[in-house]
Amino acid sequence: MEDLGTVPDVKIITAAIAYDDPEAWQTYILFYHHALYIPTMQRHLLNPTSNQMRANDVIVNETPLVLLPYDLRNKHSHSIVATMELHKELQIPVQLEGVTSFFTTRMPTRAEVEDTDNRECTHVHMTPTSGWDPHDTTMANYEASLRSAMINEDSYARRRIVQAVTTEIENKQKITREVEATQREARGTPTMYRSPKPMHRATKPQSTPQATQISCIRRQQENSLCIDIDSYAEELERTNCFVGTDKRKGHIGPEELASRWSIGLETARKTLDKTTQLAGRNFTKSMGGRRLRPIHYQLKYRRLRCEMFVDVYKAKCKSLRGNRVATVYCTPFHWIRFDPTPEERDAHKTLDSLFQTVGIPSALIPDNAKALTKGEFRKKAARASCPIYPIEPYTSNANLCEDGIRETLRGFWRMMSATNTPGVLWDDGLQYYSAVRCHTVNTIHETQGEVPQTIVTGDQADTSWLAEFGRYTYFGI
Repeated sequence: MEDLGTVPDVKIITAAIAYDDPEAWQTYILFYHHALYIPTMQRHLLNPTSNQMRANDVIVNETPLVLLPYDLRNKHSHSIVATMELHKELQIPVQLEGVTSFFTTRMPTRAEVEDTDNRECTHVHMTPTSGWDPHDTTMANYEASLRSAMINEDSYARRRIVQAVTTEIENKQKITREVEATQREARGTPTMYRSPKPMHRATKPQSTPQATQISCIRRQQENSLCIDIDSYAEELERTNCFVGTDKRKGHIGPEELASRWSIGLETARKTLDKTTQLAGRNFTKSMGGRRLRPIHYQLKYRRLRCEMFVDVYKAKCKSLRGNRVATVYCTPFHWIRFDPTPEERDAHKTLDSLFQTVGIPSALIPDNAKALTKGEFRKKAARASCPIYPIEPYTSNANLCEDGIRETLRGFWRMMSATNTPGVLWDDGLQYYSAVRCHTVNTIHETQGEVPQTIVTGDQADTSWLAEFGRYTYFGI
């Protein structure tokens, strides 16, 4: 080591390097505090055995994938994982050059370093900002204490296992003795039945095994001492497990659902098989004098396991509620949601209702509209840890939301014509028909016979609030 020489006058600085994520198209500025600055070096060196990054809750998995067993490989293997604000995760996959691990970086611009609001890039602190002393013995002392505690814990766990096994053997022997005693009594002459002692005395209850309890219960119920413990246990379990359910009053059948939703009878049957009706009610004899209790379903800040495409639909006229546009959220399996707003710049307000009533998707994929990629829309998505991904340009399926809008508008205009609905109610109609499509079985392979609402939320979809009435039907009072 002495032949390598020394480097004099090494400065300790805070270094900033830029990492461009090729998957998310996002730039991250990585800050390394208390780093050694050597001007003659051409590459940045990170010591994989150093705990400086780990002290800042950064996970460093330096083992290459080829050296890991198959069952230990995951998406975080051979990567550097840092947790940012709002529990957002930055994963830097590490590559190999020969036998050396590396990842590509570049020199950041001054604007990127000074962008403290994270508008164009995201700042990530990879090492602690407080003082770092590599010769500090505090961590070594903690390591020795934890190792000693683990050894003592293993010894205590072994003693607990031996004690549990011994107790189990004693319980089995006790049950065997009880059964043998019962069989001996059954072979003998039956004696007069004695009623059990009253339980009002302040005696300490004794814990008996399950087989002993069953024999005592059977002896109290019958005068005979001939007991079949196994058959009695099966009968007791069968009695407790028989639970019956029935359709509640007001259940909507497939014929009625097909008529109200304008779908086929077979599709209606499949939809009813894959959904439930928790609040279906019969309004046939209702005269309007009954106060109906409202139904609220709050699925607030649920984490969804799907991406959503986002687009803006511009209507031809102003609606009765003063809306001119609608923000559309759609998944590849045609779960779709129309959220009307007066202006296009109000699209960020629809994120609040989406997150609170449906959930937070894994990612949002809008087109290049400024209302969906910048301003309040982007800030609210970032605050909820919902990344915004760009669409794939020059492809036929660049924005799958277009397909959802097209199919929804076809059914919507057919419904409007069949019911003579005024055009100023377009926002109500689109919200209704998009909900119907979300609760209807389709032929997309990804749904596997389920309705899109079930795929999105993970719960069995409830259609009672949609199937009670048709769209724009007269209700006489």
